[in-house]
Amino acid sequence: MKISKSILILSVALMSAGCATWHVTDNDVMKPDRLSGYRVDKPFDQAALHSLMPDAVLATETLDVAPDVRLGGLRIIQPQAVATVLYFPGGGDHIDNAVRSMARLVANCPVNLLMFDYRGFGRSNGEHSAETLKSDSLKIYDHYLQQTQGHLFVHGYSMGSFMTAYLAQQRQPQAIILQATASSMQAAMLQRLPSWVQVLMDFRLSDGMAAIDNLAAVSKYTHPALVIAGTADTQTPENLGRQVFDALPSARKHWVSVPGGTHTNLLQSTPVKTAYCDFIRQNAQPAPAQQ
Repeated sequence: MKISKSILILSVALMSAGCATWHVTDNDVMKPDRLSGYRVDKPFDQAALHSLMPDAVLATETLDVAPDVRLGGLRIIQPQAVATVLYFPGGGDHIDNAVRSMARLVANCPVNLLMFDYRGFGRSNGEHSAETLKSDSLKIYDHYLQQTQGHLFVHGYSMGSFMTAYLAQQRQPQAIILQATASSMQAAMLQRLPSWVQVLMDFRLSDGMAAIDNLAAVSKYTHPALVIAGTADTQTPENLGRQVFDALPSARKHWVSVPGGTHTNLLQSTPVKTAYCDFIRQNAQPAPAQQ
């Protein structure tokens, strides 16, 4: 979910030409592999997992979400897991890379992991849009809710936090984790633009992206929630994450602020690792019996 240097250069050119409006497409927000040319150097495999989690097993997953569109995913299975976390990566991330940081996070945590590449990235084909991101998140969640024994929690990072909040609105998962999140897509994208660009240009997201509103999405979510932010995050600043936390009506919500934490290093923090596993353990306990 980054605005590239080339797009900023383009904005200057547009202003010089007298164009006052910058229309940002879904592909500007998340550049798919066919446009970026990115390729994963080496797919994550069992040997790579063994070096991080010796007792865990890696499985590959596929899910057909539309005619001729198949999402590719990975599942990490631990023998003592008490829950499964469905993880939605950041915009432009690839699960073959993201899985490494997630494996380090949960190496000592009793949880299975499940994640998929977005359309047009890594193991998944097709073309993404704001609408397919949302519809695919529902299809993934609904499918694995039926396939998963025990608790299914949802964790979203950056762009993935918007998908997690959408699921909170549409499906009320048992628990959610929002990492490096923001109040809205509009607020997150404006944060990436220098103030002089905002003054000189009318910045307009696609209708689908502009409609993504985390404050509205979480406003009726009453289950456990963990929100993680960094004080040095310049892409989704801490105050935007705090707005999401404050909008959650849940009495079982937890806030973790990482001093000096950036957009990309939050999961390396010892307090985050501790809070994450504690959150999993606490909310995977059986609900108290009704009196």
